[in-house]
Amino acid sequence: MIRQTCLLAAAAALQLAGCASMSQSECQYSDWRAVGYEDGSLGRPVHDFGTYRKRCADHGVTPDFAAYQQGRDAGLIEYCQESRGFQEGSAGRSYAGVCPAHSEAGFLYGYHDGRTLHDLESGLRSADRQIRNHEARIRQIELELAEKTNALIAVTTTREERVHLVVETTQLAEERSTLKGEIPGLLLQREALQAELASARQELLTRR
Repeated sequence: MIRQTCLLAAAAALQLAGCASMSQSECQYSDWRAVGYEDGSLGRPVHDFGTYRKRCADHGVTPDFAAYQQGRDAGLIEYCQESRGFQEGSAGRSYAGVCPAHSEAGFLYGYHDGRTLHDLESGLRSADRQIRNHEARIRQIELELAEKTNALIAVTTTREERVHLVVETTQLAEERSTLKGEIPGLLLQREALQAELASARQELLTRR
C-alpha cells in the first residue's frame, strides 16, 4: 500500500510540472518502473526524469533510472500509435519527439491529421469570436452615439461640451464604420475555414 501510494504521489508531482516537492518516502519507495511507464504512456520527454532526480537529491536518494527507463520504453509502445497521435493532435497537444524511429512515422501520420482538424476548428472559433466581438462593439457604439446625441441637443450642454461631444461622436462613427467594413471579410474567412474543415473531415473519413 505504501508503495502504491508513493507511486501515485510521484506521478502527480510530475504532472504538476514542478509545482510540488517530493517527500523522502516518495523518493525511497516509488516504483520507478511504474513511474516511467506513466511518463512514457503520456509522451513525456526522458529529461523530465531530471525533475525526480533533483527533488530526491534533497533527501539523499537517487531514483532508479534503469527501472524508470524500462518502464518508460514500455509506456512509449502504448503512446506511439497512430490512433494516439490523432488523439494528441486533435487535442492540440504538443509532441516532444519521444517516439522511436520505427514507430514515429505512424504516430506523426495520425498526429498531423489530428492537428490539422484542431487548427481549423480553432481558426473557425476565432473567426466566430471576432465577428461576435465586432457586432457587440457596434451595438455598444450605437448606444453611446444615442447618449451623446441627446447630450448635444440638451439645453444644459455648454458650447465647450458640445465641441467635445462632436469630436467623440465623429470618432465613434468612424470606429463603427470600420468595424462594419471588416465584418464581410470575417464572414468570408469563416466560410472558407468552414469549407476547409468539412473537406478535411471528409478526407479523413475516406482514409480511415
